[in-house]
Amino acid sequence: MPTRITERSATLIDHIYYYEGNSSRRNLTVKSGNFINDLTDHLPNYTIVIKTRPDYKDRPLTRVFSKDNKDKFENDLASTDWSMVFDQQDANCACKAFSARLTKLFESNFPLVKISRARYRDKMVH
Repeated sequence: MPTRITERSATLIDHIYYYEGNSSRRNLTVKSGNFINDLTDHLPNYTIVIKTRPDYKDRPLTRVFSKDNKDKFENDLASTDWSMVFDQQDANCACKAFSARLTKLFESNFPLVKISRARYRDKMVH
């Protein structure tokens, strides 16, 4: 965007540099630009730095695949009565019964939980 505009040319003379530093956890939004003004032969520049806070209420849900949860899932699979699948005469019904039981076991052993605040802050970094 040019900062010096004349009848014959438009040049970029004035610059705004911003360095966020090494920390990526700052959650800053930076806006900059020029004001259209004919007080001088250069357009005035502006920079707005806004620090934003993460909204912890909007943390996404995730499943925790810890060793304990995997062991519980494996034990539940081993102790499940699968007769309702094997007793089916129709292959489609057997598949639906198997899928329903497996889904129920999966969701009970790996429930959806909100991610921690620390992990959410890490995910917020772009």
